[in-house]
Amino acid sequence: MGREPDRSADPVLVPPEVARAAAAHGLGAPVLTHRSGPDRVWLPLWGGFLFGVITIVLAVGPSTVWTPAGPATAGCAGLLLTHAIQLLSVAGTGLYLFDHGVVHRKGGAVTAFPWRDTRLWRSVVRDRFVKHPYRYRLQRPGAPPVVLSPALDLHEFGPEMERRLTAERTPVDLAAVAAGRRVGYGPFTVDRHGLTTPKGFIPWARVRGAEVGRRGRVRVWQAGARRPVRVRGRTVPNVVVFLAVVDAMRRA
Repeated sequence: MGREPDRSADPVLVPPEVARAAAAHGLGAPVLTHRSGPDRVWLPLWGGFLFGVITIVLAVGPSTVWTPAGPATAGCAGLLLTHAIQLLSVAGTGLYLFDHGVVHRKGGAVTAFPWRDTRLWRSVVRDRFVKHPYRYRLQRPGAPPVVLSPALDLHEFGPEMERRLTAERTPVDLAAVAAGRRVGYGPFTVDRHGLTTPKGFIPWARVRGAEVGRRGRVRVWQAGARRPVRVRGRTVPNVVVFLAVVDAMRRA
């Protein structure tokens, strides 16, 4: 809906303050950019205005016309205006994906998130206007957390961000487990012997897999159990890394 497409980043497209933040945190070369401009707001705003006018016309017209059509046009106006407000809230946001992390820029605030010490939470949001209905929260020590709204429509940027986080963090976490350490992912803990869940400990020989369902719940399946262990996806930091680590450990 008027969204500016993602595109491969060029050094010229990265603002100086973003380049400085990336260099200071060792993020490497730019890969992808995503910017949300105010131009995306106009279409839903005018659509909401148009449906609002139609609603008013129907409201003062014959009741036989208002009864079937009025609530529908009022609902359309409300949805479009709500979407316009959501787009306004993210206007001016810039996201810059690098080899080893991401930089968030909005107004005068620039925050770098290197994958080595960043935790990413993902939750599913029902929004008919976006192709990638996820809300992300990025957090690292020493910096305020950043929430990426579904209104940013990150259907290209989001999966690539998850893929790069997974590729960088999974080997690190697997090495920690191999060294005898316990690695936590919110309600789950992984070690050499198995997976600790809110329902108890499961040896790797009994773990049949882990997945994220359509509503965002994380499900862990085990041999001999009719139902999986379920937790809300937004409670599991680096959930994409968790899934990769579980898959690697159960196949080892």
